[in-house]
Amino acid sequence: MQISKIFKRKKIVFIFLSVVVFIGALLFFYKFGIMQYFSLRGQKKDLMEKISQVEEKNQLLRSEIDSLNTKDSKIEKVAREKYHMVRKGEKVYRIEEK
Repeated sequence: MQISKIFKRKKIVFIFLSVVVFIGALLFFYKFGIMQYFSLRGQKKDLMEKISQVEEKNQLLRSEIDSLNTKDSKIEKVAREKYHMVRKGEKVYRIEEK
């Protein structure tokens, strides 16, 4: 009688531990588990940083557009530097390094 009680308790403990291990494995490795949560959290952080960088770049571009719309000197500077344009009658000298 004693042996059967011990056997039943071991069986119950084994079943209980098996269920706990199974649930633990699901929590860690299932597609909605903790591992997936941490992975998605890291991706979210990376995306938030990229969004912040893009917003900063957009702000710089907006200010550039604003200055091009309002300042003739800015337009002239861009035309000269970027497109190598000159005014009528100006002479251009090219300096070559040796």
